[in-house]
Amino acid sequence: MFFPNKQDKLSKLKKLIEKYKVSEEDIKTISELVIQKKESGFIQAEKIKLKLVKFKSKYSISFLDYGHFIIGFESVPLEELIDDGGIDELDVELENTKSLEELHKDSINSANEKFKSKDEALTFAKVNFNDIINTINVFTVQSRKHDHILKKVSKVSISGAAVVTGRVSGVGGFQTVTNISDCLIVLGLKDNEGYLVDNIIEELESMLSSFLTSDEAIQELKKAKEKLDLELITQEEYDKIKEELKQYIS
Repeated sequence: MFFPNKQDKLSKLKKLIEKYKVSEEDIKTISELVIQKKESGFIQAEKIKLKLVKFKSKYSISFLDYGHFIIGFESVPLEELIDDGGIDELDVELENTKSLEELHKDSINSANEKFKSKDEALTFAKVNFNDIINTINVFTVQSRKHDHILKKVSKVSISGAAVVTGRVSGVGGFQTVTNISDCLIVLGLKDNEGYLVDNIIEELESMLSSFLTSDEAIQELKKAKEKLDLELITQEEYDKIKEELKQYIS
């Protein structure tokens, strides 16, 4: 659950800092990063987000706790946690963070490792179609809220990190959303900047309309064999069906 007021968030954040034994130096760094993230443009904010996630790994913070952790830092001034102090090396660290293009290339490589072929991605998409459509719709609605605040047209992106931080709800967990994102990358439904392509739902439906999973192809082949045995189709017709279905069977 999310805490209704600043005092509750402060109390929760202090408990989390104590639970994970976050150092004073890192508390200052995280607080400064969160402030800079709020004031940054998209590319710089993405770099800062990546830097923040590293603290999750460093302290082995659970997904749920990480969401409260970031919300707490967004709501509680640093001086209410510890004595104020500057972060001299912060800008240098951000400069050494990978560029958005490098991050996108890493995302493509990771997606291709998860889905070894387009057929694998299509199979995942067909089995999880409803979850994918729901995720696309939820993230699109969230982006439209962002549009209203910034008074500009924002492109839509899907990220498991948004689930972890609690920015987006009503979709699956971190891994589910990450799998969906990787699937869309392999299917070419994200552009070179990692945003969803226009008319993505129509594009996905078009891809799936002519695609059969391996199990579906086997079932169709069995039906054709039954028809052959009942002499409802000829051997030549069966062989043609079999040849067409072989491409989908793995």
